[in-house]
Amino acid sequence: MDAQTHSLLVNIINTLPHPTVLRGAHAECLHHNAAFAAVFGTPCAQLSALLQPISNESVACDNSAISSGRAWGCDTVISPQGGKAVAAWWQSIPIHKKEKSIGLITIVRPMSEILQLELQYAREIADSPASNAWILSESGTVLAADVDPGSRASSLIVGLQAEAIVHPIHHQTILGLLAQAREAAGEIFTGIVTARRLDGAQQVRVKIIYKPTIGGTGRYYMTSLVISHGAIMIDRLKMAYGVDNLAKLASVMEISRAAISKYRQSSDVPANWIIDCWKRTGTSADWLLTGHGRPKII
Repeated sequence: MDAQTHSLLVNIINTLPHPTVLRGAHAECLHHNAAFAAVFGTPCAQLSALLQPISNESVACDNSAISSGRAWGCDTVISPQGGKAVAAWWQSIPIHKKEKSIGLITIVRPMSEILQLELQYAREIADSPASNAWILSESGTVLAADVDPGSRASSLIVGLQAEAIVHPIHHQTILGLLAQAREAAGEIFTGIVTARRLDGAQQVRVKIIYKPTIGGTGRYYMTSLVISHGAIMIDRLKMAYGVDNLAKLASVMEISRAAISKYRQSSDVPANWIIDCWKRTGTSADWLLTGHGRPKII
């Protein structure tokens, strides 16, 4: 980078309100503005050495900016000077001269406060106000969360991978839901997985929606809600009777909707519900109670 170009870019960067660094052709730090120094301190030779990105989104972002010849941004998680993990928006603007890349202008904005506000959007897809809310980067890294004390992420949230939240047997399930949501942006996808919680492994219902961003990668908004054993058995009763909602289930079982709602929150359901279902539909009682074996569904 010649002296004239360097001087011009330095003057521009010094006027920007967000933490910004001028980087050379090999991603080395050439200059930083006052906003960057106030938030992160003085950068060393390589920006990654100071900010220590926990995930590799920032590298992919730089490469996308250089290859496309336009500004590119992404969510990432950094650990400034080895400290607490922080979610940040990483945006790189390529500098070209005679069709050759000679450097990058990189803006790194901590996003914690903004993401806390966006958690309210995540809650809009929840089944219940008791649901945990999550925001994930495009690669599945947790950027922010509002979770109950029993969650495995209650003391360590930012930087976790989505699959670390669930039991290993459901790693592919959660990754599959993320992939489906990514392919159909704006649609809500629901699934049941076993969560790894501080209070033990429990089944949870997750809802996920993906929202793309302009000029960069998108975000996943997810909610998770612990499912009581009663709710799980009632879902199996719905399958056995061939109905798709609680009102129809109450009608076919000849009980009140209120009774079903009550037992959805409990750890069990009345034994006669299971016996009657077995007699009327031939569905395995063991499957209705435990989920084990193969149901015989009409």
